[in-house]
Amino acid sequence: MNVAWHAICAVELENYTNRCLPSQTSPPNLLFYIHWRPLYAGLVLQNPYLDETVTSHSANVNLKTQSSIRERQLDFISSARMFFPQFEDFSSNEIMDFVSHDLSQFHSCICFRAQITLVRFLPTYASPDFYTLAIPQWSKLWCGVDTCPEWDCNWLSMMCRARKHAPKDFDWGPIQKQVYSRAILFLRIPVGSTGDSAFLSQNQPLRSINYKFKLLSGQTADFGSMVSKLCKLMTFWLGNGQKDDRGISKGTESFLKFWEYISPYFNPSNYGNWTVHLGVTLQYTCRLLAMRVGIELGKEELIEKGEADKASLIYYPVTHLTPTELLHIVNTLLPLVYQTIYCKHPGVSHCGDVSLRNLSSICPRALTPPTLRFLSDALSPNAVNQTHQAPVALRSISTIVKLIIRTRSSQFFKHLPPILDLSLHGIDCNDDGKTQSAFMFFASLTEWLPIGMSKEDIVAQPKDDESFFDISTDPEWEAAAASLPPSSPLSSPPMEPSIDDNFPYEVAEASEYLESWALQVLDRIYAIFKSADPMMKKIKTGHAAHSSHSINARARQDEFSAQVSSYFCTLLMQSLPLRVFKKALSSVSTFLSASSYPNAFKQVANLCLACNTNDPELALEKLFPLMSVGIMSLSTPIATYRMRVICGMVKKSGMALLKYKDDLVELIGFALNSDDKKLRKAGNKLFRHTLASLFSTGLPVSRLIHDQPPGTPASPTKTPTGYVYDIDYREVSGPDVDFAVLLLKTFLVPAMNDMEETIAAGNDGSIEKWRRSTKILYYGVRGIIGNLNDRRGDKSDADMDDYGFTYENENFMDFSDEFGGDDDDDGDFDLQGGMDDSDENEGDGAVEAVRMDVDSVLGFKKPIMSLHPVERTVFQRWAKSSKDSQEFLAPLKFQLTELVGKCLAAVSASNEAEYEYQRDRKGAKELINCSQVLLLKRRPAKRNAFSSHHFVTKVDSERNTVVHEKAYAMSDANIRYNREYKDDDGFLFPGWSMSRNMMIMKVHVCKIDRIEKSLQEILLRIRKNAKIGDPTDSSTLASYNKLVDGLFGLTSHTNSEVSSCSLGVIGKLKGAYVKERIPRLIATMDLSDGSLEKKFGMPIAQHYGESPSEIIRLYEVVKGALLVLQQSIKRVALDRRVSYDFIKKFFKMEEMVVKRITEESKAVHLEVLMNSLWEAFRATYDFQMSPSTKPKIKVAHRECLEHLMVLLEGEGEWKRKLTIVWFLIFMVAEDEGKDLELATKLWNICCGLVESEMEGMPLQRAALGLLGRLVKVLDAKVVNDAKFREVVEGSLCDGNFCSKLVNGLAAAHKSKSTREQWSKGVGNMLKDSAARCGGTQAFPSLRDTLVSYTFRLKHVMLVQGLIGLLGSDVRGKAAELLLVKCKEMARMPPTEDQVNQHCAAAEVFGGVCKGLLGSYQGVENAEAAWKIMIPFLEDVLDIVQMKAIGDWSDGIRFGVHRVGVGETKKVLDMMVGKVAGSMWELGGGGGEEGFANSVKWMKLLSPLLIELSYVEPEVGLLERVVGGLSVEKGEAKRGESELRAKFFKYLSDMLLEKSLGAVCHPFKKCRTHISTLLMSLSGVTAANWTLGIEGDCDPVVEKFEDILLGDGATKVGLEGKKKCREMVCVFIFKCIHLGDVERYYAKIVVKLLPCLFSCLEVEEGAGEEDRKEEGNEEGVREGMSMTRQTIATLATACLLLHEGAEETRDEAIRVAGVACENKNWQVRQAACIFLGRFFSSHKFCLGEGGIGRIFDLICNLLGDERREVSYSAAAALTGMLAVMGEAKVMELVKEYCAIADGSVKG
Repeated sequence: MNVAWHAICAVELENYTNRCLPSQTSPPNLLFYIHWRPLYAGLVLQNPYLDETVTSHSANVNLKTQSSIRERQLDFISSARMFFPQFEDFSSNEIMDFVSHDLSQFHSCICFRAQITLVRFLPTYASPDFYTLAIPQWSKLWCGVDTCPEWDCNWLSMMCRARKHAPKDFDWGPIQKQVYSRAILFLRIPVGSTGDSAFLSQNQPLRSINYKFKLLSGQTADFGSMVSKLCKLMTFWLGNGQKDDRGISKGTESFLKFWEYISPYFNPSNYGNWTVHLGVTLQYTCRLLAMRVGIELGKEELIEKGEADKASLIYYPVTHLTPTELLHIVNTLLPLVYQTIYCKHPGVSHCGDVSLRNLSSICPRALTPPTLRFLSDALSPNAVNQTHQAPVALRSISTIVKLIIRTRSSQFFKHLPPILDLSLHGIDCNDDGKTQSAFMFFASLTEWLPIGMSKEDIVAQPKDDESFFDISTDPEWEAAAASLPPSSPLSSPPMEPSIDDNFPYEVAEASEYLESWALQVLDRIYAIFKSADPMMKKIKTGHAAHSSHSINARARQDEFSAQVSSYFCTLLMQSLPLRVFKKALSSVSTFLSASSYPNAFKQVANLCLACNTNDPELALEKLFPLMSVGIMSLSTPIATYRMRVICGMVKKSGMALLKYKDDLVELIGFALNSDDKKLRKAGNKLFRHTLASLFSTGLPVSRLIHDQPPGTPASPTKTPTGYVYDIDYREVSGPDVDFAVLLLKTFLVPAMNDMEETIAAGNDGSIEKWRRSTKILYYGVRGIIGNLNDRRGDKSDADMDDYGFTYENENFMDFSDEFGGDDDDDGDFDLQGGMDDSDENEGDGAVEAVRMDVDSVLGFKKPIMSLHPVERTVFQRWAKSSKDSQEFLAPLKFQLTELVGKCLAAVSASNEAEYEYQRDRKGAKELINCSQVLLLKRRPAKRNAFSSHHFVTKVDSERNTVVHEKAYAMSDANIRYNREYKDDDGFLFPGWSMSRNMMIMKVHVCKIDRIEKSLQEILLRIRKNAKIGDPTDSSTLASYNKLVDGLFGLTSHTNSEVSSCSLGVIGKLKGAYVKERIPRLIATMDLSDGSLEKKFGMPIAQHYGESPSEIIRLYEVVKGALLVLQQSIKRVALDRRVSYDFIKKFFKMEEMVVKRITEESKAVHLEVLMNSLWEAFRATYDFQMSPSTKPKIKVAHRECLEHLMVLLEGEGEWKRKLTIVWFLIFMVAEDEGKDLELATKLWNICCGLVESEMEGMPLQRAALGLLGRLVKVLDAKVVNDAKFREVVEGSLCDGNFCSKLVNGLAAAHKSKSTREQWSKGVGNMLKDSAARCGGTQAFPSLRDTLVSYTFRLKHVMLVQGLIGLLGSDVRGKAAELLLVKCKEMARMPPTEDQVNQHCAAAEVFGGVCKGLLGSYQGVENAEAAWKIMIPFLEDVLDIVQMKAIGDWSDGIRFGVHRVGVGETKKVLDMMVGKVAGSMWELGGGGGEEGFANSVKWMKLLSPLLIELSYVEPEVGLLERVVGGLSVEKGEAKRGESELRAKFFKYLSDMLLEKSLGAVCHPFKKCRTHISTLLMSLSGVTAANWTLGIEGDCDPVVEKFEDILLGDGATKVGLEGKKKCREMVCVFIFKCIHLGDVERYYAKIVVKLLPCLFSCLEVEEGAGEEDRKEEGNEEGVREGMSMTRQTIATLATACLLLHEGAEETRDEAIRVAGVACENKNWQVRQAACIFLGRFFSSHKFCLGEGGIGRIFDLICNLLGDERREVSYSAAAALTGMLAVMGEAKVMELVKEYCAIADGSVKG
């Protein structure tokens, strides 16, 4: 199936889906339908391993591409699922019929495949009747596999989808019990308290789906995915079911019981594996709970408005949560949230903050008093033991401060002053973490509270406050809260809202206090600045690597601390009214005038910038003279400090700078002419910031309305307290542009002239002037780049008077200030805004007017197609300036581009640096930085905590939660329900759920996203116009190409820093800049660039001679080309012809270049670069299964292939040949398999490498991969050709070749103890070769994994494929030659060096066996094959040691895979005879050697029995899907299944009696394998269940009962009885590991449970001689310890959740109850522990009767005479009481008190 078609359809279908969303409550009425069968067929074709009958070979596509194809295909299926035909549940019923049988095959991978089909293809929408029948089936199927996270996650997903369309009256009770019981395992909560350390349960292994199936399921089994689904179900079930007297439903009651049970594990001191899981679960639950409340309210609001049709689109639970239920839910979760906040794990603590915010959005008035009391305790000076919690408390308060303020509570404003006083101590210069938490808390306050306002300044909130939701004001809530116990945090009445008339007074009082508090905070900030240490600078990678990590970490911390303080200062200054701002400004000026603080220059500069955000004119008037006066007479460090502070002052000052125009020019000139490097850098920064500030529109001045002059237009923004802000956006004026032009003419133009003079002067030029000029040029370009025209503009083209700036009165999206002006070096907090999308909604007439006036706007004679909004913004600004400024700015971008291009060409002009400026590193790097700014418009911004990208997520979390017009309830983790407000003009502002700063940042983020798109749009249009012959755009594009040519030329610069810097810029380039230069770079690899005449700015490598200097220069040029190719390897991979050229020249490079490099270190470096280039090519290139159908590409493919083969046949180093073989492996495709000559040649090459290379060498191992690839692609005609068959037979019938082949397979295994040491890249080549030497098959198709971890199926399939190439007449001969070598290997001792040889021998036998037998080849052919193999097995298996048995069992198992019972009867008869002959008998004796043989044959027989349970389907999966076959028609062969069942009956008759007679075997290992064999013979294994064999367990149970409980003990003696006890434990534990409780628990475990308890009875009849036997007492203790562990494991590992498990649970409780009355105290203790653990794991499933019986049994043991029993009973009772409700516990307490009173009176 065409994968590209999938990718295209996925996008289109998703778009269509978004436009045509069907109703969630009615069948979709779609325009077209898609059937699921073709999609499933495409999935199988793309992933053939889904069919266990198919052997697929690894596609010649890299893993990244495979993953991309798979994701697109699965996304398309997900999008198409809603378009499946669903009339009368057609598709759903078809899919369920298709997978129903396979889902019951629990012990086969088929069930996982069926589940994946269900998850991927079953439409979510189906009728309620469908889900009524399906959900119980899914619940039963879910219980079929235990402890498998992927299995559980997929079923959770299906339940989540089913909840949307299940019937309203559907009983979810059984599903709830099952989910809650499994949730305990998900959360890693320890189950049950033992009361005794001897009862430790054994770890039950997790089952896992095949990793390939995981990729297709789409459901990751990570904890986050499982918890999200679990919490969705839990919140959905709230309110489900009947309600009790308290008004709480069954669903809510189960929810409360679940959280009450896990509540002890939330304690901060109770830290363990469960901590993180519980924190995340709590966060998800609180978030989904708040979402549900918001959705219900949104639906109600729509219904009240009469928009029921829109409300029907909102999915929401059927039942409505009442205030009473919400009260009990919040009352249960709130204490857990409090404990989570103070968790030691920072991530879990953050989960507590988020959970608190979500709960507060439901009932803020009720949660505010207890929360403030809880968090304020940590801030109190008296709480010495809680001081470490102060930062966490401040952070938690800051997360909910908005909601607390919205409650309009007088209590909060009364408690606010103490909280603020206590929080001031958080600003501590010795604790950065506490200081940052305090700053963030202060920032949240200043965003929502006014400072220094009186009552008259505050606009009161309307009395009818419908915009704020609080469930705690409901009378039902208040009535239910009154009945809560006093210890409940919600027992106190909620805060009463303030009276509207008094509210302004309370806010005014708080605001007045905040005025003095703000000044105190500033004083604290000054103290931080005064004590600041010098900020650490980051170290570049490679410099001082031993200390760079710690230094860079400290540098990041210092930078973040400075940003936090800057962020808060900005918000604080913005929040101050003019009167208070003047006081703050006076405080700042006093601080600045007191002293100089060079260590904190960045923080002080940010403080000055914060002052500008309120009133730049007043700030400059107060602070600028303070720093600038007398600066020229100060010392250099102090002058530098003041210049950096002035840089902060000028940022965002805009028009206010015009007043200090002369002073700024003087200061910049003074700094730039200084001899001090730091002072010059400060001057350059001032130059750039001044330019950027003059063109910046992003100064949103936020102040109160009353501070504005009369008549000022306002764009109001309300806050929770009701007062109104105005957001004012400044426009760029003409004087601003004129002043910027003055600065450019004063400083930039002279620098440009100096650079041209230096180039012209050569060695006579001043290098110092060159460096200063390039630095000025770089900073000037950064400051002005966003306000320049991309196109060339000359006066010769048109008179500047013709500029028609017709857009001056229009509203534009102002982008230009974003390009250059933000101080990325200083990490400034950028508050830019001012967006108007009016240009987005222009009509066609407006667009046409724009196109007509383009030629007049640009001043060019030939009109251009259209203008971009960014360009229109630039021209709009120019229109306000003078004519001289316009004439200067029009060609400036072109002049700068030409100059930088000319300088770059001059620096990289010659083979050797002739002039000093060419060798200068600093100047070259500045030129590269200039080219980056000119090409990419701006330097990439740093990713810091307060960058725009950070605010993307913050804006989303702060967004208003409204019901949109599309009727989707947008309810997130904040306020559940609010409204948006509009003024009279329709201006939309964010109401009370978004702060003014968030609205500004939302605009800023939107602008940045638009800018990044606009840059590429402008460049693409320039290229398009240049192609059609536009002279203006052609010259513009030519200037850009000069920059790129210069960058490519500098990649070969002699200085490594310069070349690295240029490579960094080239890596950011996109489009044709790099694509058109790829062939030029490839030509450099083999020195074939002589005819290119320095094309694209790169030196000609072919012209370099043999002199030492030229050799060095050659090395530098080739190194630069390789590095650029490595960055641009994707461009190489896109063009197949270029790729083939690259492959050929890759091998020529070593001969043409590397061998010419005389210096060893440089030659080695080139080899490393070549290997890195190969690694990049390997990770990027798509090696398709067949080459393109285009003739030219086919020819190129064939030429490249033949060229590689010629190189391989010639002389060369082994690594070079290894790389050639690697390329051949990926280039050989089906077309080569059809060519007889080419196939023969490849076969000879492979065989020659296998025979000629030393054993285990990489080249031989790679040849095996090429051989396997060739075997796969060979066409049938070629295989049947006589000439080719003769060549093949000549190789495979040669003993020497067969010996070399087997040795090569043995050497291809990884060493167990030592790691292979190869040169770089060789390991990946060997890995790729090994992955393609054989096919991929879903083996084992049953869930039982392979025994040996070293066994490689790829090798087996390779041997199988080689045998398949031979004719039937010579297969036996080749098999005998291969087996002869295997016999030699098997005779070797199983030492560490020979382990791989034993494994290879088993692999070769498996391949030979499968190749000879084939699939259903007939009994007669099988007998002929076994005549060769059985003598070999008898000889080999008798001498094979136990260490190698795992390899041989896997080999034999694969050899008989998919082979009929008749074909395997010979080997089965041999195995059965061996087992029966070596089985131990009571009284028969036998030495240790006989026991070892018995174990060996049983280990070989067990996997063979497992494989016999697999029956190959008659029809393959693909045929079954495409043909539409039903389960009956497409199922397995009935006759074969019956035949296998009969053979199991035959085995039972042959071995069961002998196995039962050996249950008291003297050796423990033998008893373990006998138990496994007994399970197979009695029908209690996956093999039996797969075939549907019920089996007869009674003989096994009767045997154990007879020995342990009956008279059989007299026959075996005490020692035999002890061994039988161990056998019972092993037998039960192996049953547990089967993972199918329904099949074995009632048949085996319950019946053997009395025997298990009896194993703990102390023997009274043991004689003195038996007690004196050596080790007898120790053996008894060991046996009892095993019994205790088995009892503990059995109680917790087996979840009896399946249908009909009630009787099994009752029977287990009854048996344990009988054991509770046993006279032996150890049995009573074990029964008590079993009951406690059984209750802990099944508490949600046990009825009242079961819980009562367990409770009574445990209570009866509390007064036991033995301390151990009473202690265990107390521990078990504690676990039960923890789950019981408080009311039930109180009843028990009263009952106990009554009993105690009676005993006292008596």
